Amino acid sequence: MSSDIPELWHAPQTTWADRQTLLRHLVEQVTVTVVGDSQRVDVTIQWAGGFTSHHAVVRPVARYDQLDNYEALLARILELRHWRR
Repeated sequence: MSSDIPELWHAPQTTWADRQTLLRHLVEQVTVTVVGDSQRVDVTIQWAGGFTSHHAVVRPVARYDQLDNYEALLARILELRHWRR
């Protein structure tokens, strides 16, 4: 049956509601952890049958200082500011 899932998922007659129902049967738990105050997020999915997958995603942030490369970005801005003088 698991080999039929991709075919079922991509079938033209499968609606988004059908896909949502399918996912509800396949996914047991999703854990989302924001890394500090950064844009990095770790996602762990516990699938039916015991398989666990781990994913790293990037979320939008409200402030530049939440970016991983903030220090490098700030240094480059200051470098360019000094260069223009």
